[in-house]
Amino acid sequence: MQPSRRISEKSLVQQPTGEEALERAERALELGELYLIAFVDLTLEQNLNGVDVAIRLRELDPKIQIVIITAYFDRRDEDRLHRELGNGNFHFLRKPFKMVAMKKLVDELCHR
Repeated sequence: MQPSRRISEKSLVQQPTGEEALERAERALELGELYLIAFVDLTLEQNLNGVDVAIRLRELDPKIQIVIITAYFDRRDEDRLHRELGNGNFHFLRKPFKMVAMKKLVDELCHR
C-alpha cells in the first residue's frame, strides 16, 4: 500500500532549523507519513541554507513539492535549484506575501 499524501491540520509542522526539518522529514518517511509540500525559507539558522534543505528534501522524497520563501532573492540560488531540482520542480513565494497567494499555491500543488 502506498503512503498517503493527504493534508490535515496535524500534518502541518514547523521546524526552526534546516537540520531539524530534515530529521523530521526522514522520520516521517520511515513511518510512511509523506509530506506533500515543504515551505522552505531561503535564509535559515545554523549550517544549512534553504537551497541545501530543498535539495536534500527532494533527495529524500522525489515527489515532494518545494516552495522557497524569500525576501532576498539571489539569482545564483535559483540557478542552483534549477541545476539540482530541474525546471518547474520548485516554486518561489516572495516575502511579503498575502495569505491568499499562499493558499492559491497550496491549492494548485494539492491538485497536481
